[in-house]
Amino acid sequence: MSAGGGTNSVDGGAVPRELARHYRQLADELLAEGRFSEAADTLRAGLLAVEERIRHRPA
Repeated sequence: MSAGGGTNSVDGGAVPRELARHYRQLADELLAEGRFSEAADTLRAGLLAVEERIRHRPA
């Protein structure tokens, strides 16, 4: 684990974590504005993006 976020550079763990953080921050901002439906959509899109990135990660 690195000091900059605990990711494993060998398996490419940084990319899915950074994607997840990005979408979580977007959803948090939308929630703060009372845009609940858009926040839920953002979280769903984030999960799909992370799943896709993991699925296409080199072996």
